[in-house]
Amino acid sequence: MRATIGMAISLLKLRIGVAIAASALAGIAVADGPGLAWWQPLGLALAILGASGAAGAFNHYYERDLDRLMERTCRRPFASGAFVASPWWPPAFLALLAISLGLATLCGGHVAASYVFLGAFTYGIVYTVWLKRRSTWNIVVGGLAGSFAVLAGAAAAPSPRAAVALNRLLRQTSVLPVADGLAGNLEPGAVTVGIALGHGVEVLTVSEADIRSAMAFAATKMGFVLEGAGAVGVAALRAGVVGPDPEHRPTVVLLTGRNVAPGLLSEVLRA
Repeated sequence: MRATIGMAISLLKLRIGVAIAASALAGIAVADGPGLAWWQPLGLALAILGASGAAGAFNHYYERDLDRLMERTCRRPFASGAFVASPWWPPAFLALLAISLGLATLCGGHVAASYVFLGAFTYGIVYTVWLKRRSTWNIVVGGLAGSFAVLAGAAAAPSPRAAVALNRLLRQTSVLPVADGLAGNLEPGAVTVGIALGHGVEVLTVSEADIRSAMAFAATKMGFVLEGAGAVGVAALRAGVVGPDPEHRPTVVLLTGRNVAPGLLSEVLRA
């Protein structure tokens, strides 16, 4: 049993895969987009681990003749003969990749899943098949493959601030946050980002917890029912993201929108 587990770890290159999956979590952490449900980062990390494993296993299969020649790699499952190089292995690797991409789509959206695919494709095809036996640049490309995981993590939680900085729309494909009116998905041709840039708008962000707290505060202390997107100004003030004006001018907060689902409002008020 222990030997089988060791072979599986070696075949799927799980040690490297864990590091790559962790880099996706780092990508989520540095993106200041909407918060994700607890299962989304976990699912995306597992998807990246699976896709990385599929690409790594294909590398073992494809490179088994060269692996036999090197001391470092001669004990790998296919090189050592522990696993027979059956033609059924590549379809199995593709199936693992397909399952991983489906999980990535579910947890992070299509853009994140695309980055997961590009990482696996870069390592499995570009590095292993196209460059490994032809160019000394193969090691650079092989290292590049892991960077797609960071992009996948960031794509799972796209930031409104990034949309303004890049002067383009970033499609929100993950589960919508409580302030769903600010999550993105602006229609093609929308002028919102251009207007914001033209007027020097600075985009700030607040947490899901801050927004929920602001909704409860507005309802219980101010007598206003606000949807999440309408309460972000109150949330920014209460969280200290926006402070008093240095020149003591009035600070104006627009309370816009009360289209909140009764169930969500009840949940916010009970918290």
